[in-house]
Amino acid sequence: MDGIELAVDRGTESATLRVSGEIDLTSAPKLDDEIQSLIEQSVRTLTLDLSSVAFMDSTGLRVLLKASKLLESSGGKVVLLKPSEPVRRLLEVSGLEGHFDLS
Repeated sequence: MDGIELAVDRGTESATLRVSGEIDLTSAPKLDDEIQSLIEQSVRTLTLDLSSVAFMDSTGLRVLLKASKLLESSGGKVVLLKPSEPVRRLLEVSGLEGHFDLS
C-alpha cells in the first residue's frame, strides 16, 4: 500500500485532483506522476484538494513546488483547496503559505 489515493475531475484546461492519505517519500512519486500527466494533457489550472491529507512531509512539498513552477512557466497555476491542518502547518513552517493560491 502506498498510503495515498488520487481522484481526478477533469475540465478542458483545468483539473481538480483530490488527494487523501499520507504524502511522504513512498507516495510522493505517485502524486508527482499524476500531476505530470495532467500537465502534459494541457491542464493549466490544477486544483489540489488536500482536505483529506493526514500527513505531508518535505517530499510532498517538493512535488507541489515542482508542479507550481511548471505551471507558472506556461501561464498556469496551482491552487490548494482546503489544505488539511498537517498541510497548513508544513506550509507555515516552511514559509511557503504565501507561495500558493489557497482556497
